[in-house]
Amino acid sequence: MSELDSGIADCLRSWNHFSGSRLQIQAADLGWNLKAQKLVNYEARKLAGIPVLVATASAEGLAAGLSAHSLWLSLWGELQKTGEFIDELYQLARASQKKRLVFGADEFHFLPGIPTNIPKGRELIRHLREHQWTLGEVFDLVGRAGSQAALRYIDEGEELAKDRGWTVAALPVASAEVAEPPTWAAPPTLSGEFELDELDRFLHQEFPGRWHREFNFWRGRHDTACARWLGLWIKRKLAGFVRIAHRGDPEVQSDRRSRWIPGALRLPLAAGNLTGEGGAPPDDRAFNDGCLGPIGVAKALRGCGAGRVLLAGALSRLNNLGVDHVCIDWTDNESFYKHLGFERVRTYRTAFLSTLKSTL
Repeated sequence: MSELDSGIADCLRSWNHFSGSRLQIQAADLGWNLKAQKLVNYEARKLAGIPVLVATASAEGLAAGLSAHSLWLSLWGELQKTGEFIDELYQLARASQKKRLVFGADEFHFLPGIPTNIPKGRELIRHLREHQWTLGEVFDLVGRAGSQAALRYIDEGEELAKDRGWTVAALPVASAEVAEPPTWAAPPTLSGEFELDELDRFLHQEFPGRWHREFNFWRGRHDTACARWLGLWIKRKLAGFVRIAHRGDPEVQSDRRSRWIPGALRLPLAAGNLTGEGGAPPDDRAFNDGCLGPIGVAKALRGCGAGRVLLAGALSRLNNLGVDHVCIDWTDNESFYKHLGFERVRTYRTAFLSTLKSTL
């Protein structure tokens, strides 16, 4: 077992011990995802005896635009000595010559940040706030694609799309020569690799940074053959996108472990076990679990219903694929999804300090 594998195992034992059945994370999913990408280097360490994962930008990540001055961290253990932990954290930053410290919010969101229910967690948060750290809170949400609320939302979105002449259609998978049938309305003329290039241009213009980098990572690993990318088309022009995937997708079944990239770390537990009940073991994942995201529309179209149509189209496609539970991960917009029946299953506190010098 490598040092990273051993460190991951230590982190997960600690995390899963105190986090309860709704927050379980599997070693195979976390380990594979950490190693699959090349933009960030991960290292397992202990600070004040507490397991942490530390991430820094790789050479490839630096070339893609990641900061050379950032140190991403994830706290996985039961904090006992807050002062000692902070002292060792700052010592690590000095030794690494990093000026920006971040809990959670790493490039691929594989580091959960600060768990909300750890002993002395509030003490740590209070200390960080007193020392000018910027704090945030994000959630993993789970809902059902076929719930009554979701089905009403889908119907309303379809009516809005028809009324405005908008189209929600899937980009072709990498192995296909033509697009899948549209979710709604007639698709624009689509063929082969062109749509991926158009999505690349759209993300570069509308969402430069992390989403654009992650798309190119996924594209390079042929993720377009195992996840579904839907586009919102207005007047034959790409105006929004969303990515969906699920474990039961036939495109994934030929090699589920090596090709399952999207959302593997944060997929919900099996049906009936979301509240720790139903008899399923804590690490059991339902075959038809799925994930949705990222999702975004062009800046000029926000607030006019484009996002509503796109989300409704994604839920419709997931429902048609037979997906049961759907995870929307790392969102701070809980209120928006709540009326669709999505519930919070994990909460993370993020924190960052942009200038370490003022604290040392």
